[in-house]
Amino acid sequence: MPQLDPQRFVLGTEIEYLTAVPDCQNQSQFMETIRKLFDEIKELVPTANCTDGVFTPYGRFYLDGTHLELAVAEADSPFSLVQMRNSGEMILKMACQRLAMKGTSLFLANCNHSGILSKNSPTWGTHGNILIEVPPQQLPHQMLPFLASHSYTGSGGRTVDTGQWVGSTRLLFLESEQGGATTTGRALHSYARNEHLTRDPVANGYRYHTLWQDACRSHFSQLLQSGITALVLKAVIDNPDSIRLLPERSGDSKFHKFWLQAARTMNVLISDEDSLHVDPYVIELQRLYLQLIDQYIAKYPDSPEWTRQVAAIWETTLNKMEQGDVDWLSVRLDPWIKHKQYSEFLKMKGASWADVTSDQYLTCELTALNQSYHNVSSENSLFDYMEERERIKHRVTNLVAPGEEAESYVPKVHTRAQTRARLLKQFQESRGLSADWDQVQNPEHCELFLLSDPYAVDEHRLVLPSH
Repeated sequence: MPQLDPQRFVLGTEIEYLTAVPDCQNQSQFMETIRKLFDEIKELVPTANCTDGVFTPYGRFYLDGTHLELAVAEADSPFSLVQMRNSGEMILKMACQRLAMKGTSLFLANCNHSGILSKNSPTWGTHGNILIEVPPQQLPHQMLPFLASHSYTGSGGRTVDTGQWVGSTRLLFLESEQGGATTTGRALHSYARNEHLTRDPVANGYRYHTLWQDACRSHFSQLLQSGITALVLKAVIDNPDSIRLLPERSGDSKFHKFWLQAARTMNVLISDEDSLHVDPYVIELQRLYLQLIDQYIAKYPDSPEWTRQVAAIWETTLNKMEQGDVDWLSVRLDPWIKHKQYSEFLKMKGASWADVTSDQYLTCELTALNQSYHNVSSENSLFDYMEERERIKHRVTNLVAPGEEAESYVPKVHTRAQTRARLLKQFQESRGLSADWDQVQNPEHCELFLLSDPYAVDEHRLVLPSH
């Protein structure tokens, strides 16, 4: 089992997009549109072929069933994860614009449900990936209170079932506290899958796979989602006795799925006409974990500088939520940004939130606003509109466009993502180049480059037999 290393982090995320082809007549037309999208991506950045899609320096684009998915390449901090995810979505937007100029329309939105939010809505995920030193099965008691109170980092939405405003839409579709799979029995603390981060977890670490995440547009929300979770995992692995739950009494139904029920309760943001308020237990539980992080960073002063930055941002956010500082929250966190904008829309219509419950047309209009907010395939989204007019302050780092890095098309990270990107760039003219998370194969030169270690900054080159 790998030793805990306070200096090293590997983070990733997988975004499943609402994928729609306007006026699509059949499955073959849909598939042809996706093929054209991949062709446009190949024109924009160095790529290699991969299963059901293309690999780029910033991650893997592929078709997962009937929706497009972006699996972002391995980052070494939540800041570099935000950067690479932004690069990937910039590529998507440019590719969709190129398609539109050629007469092909494609709509992509990074929301986690079909639009009208209810317990029966179709849902798809945004899954986080964090490399950890122990199997996730060892951590449910340490992680559940944190996960149950973390929904303020979600994308926000109003349920038609109850009329309540929730922090996380994805949390509505979770069914279990722990265990589960990705499409059935989805769990708050998931054991589902241990795939691309490492094929040898005993040597290189285990994949912590989060199913509870929302696909946020705000970079501030994205940073808190991934950064806090990564830090909490390090802290509880380092000190597993720091969080100890009371034992459940056998047969007592009141405690059945206690933390899942608690998560659903704390997910509701208490709303009046103009603002949202967090359950006080959210602040209390999250501050408990913030104390653990502060102790962890003090114990390991050589931890990366970003760990202190994220801890400070987290503390400020908790303070602002406790103070009810709506002006601060509504320019940074998706649930507050959305609620403010949708409230302004209703006022413009001469309506209130109370009217939405009985007015199906208003519900549909808010649904269209939500789809526009999450639209990543054009420059006409509600979110982009607000950003251009400086109505939001969500940026957490100076972004670099794809190809404008100091080493073009090579992300500045200390993981195998950097090595893979260099190989894709070096062999971009090679026929048949293919890539997976742990290898790049160049059949034209009979070469196989192994990237087994997620932290690999050098590849292991093998010469393949020629045919």
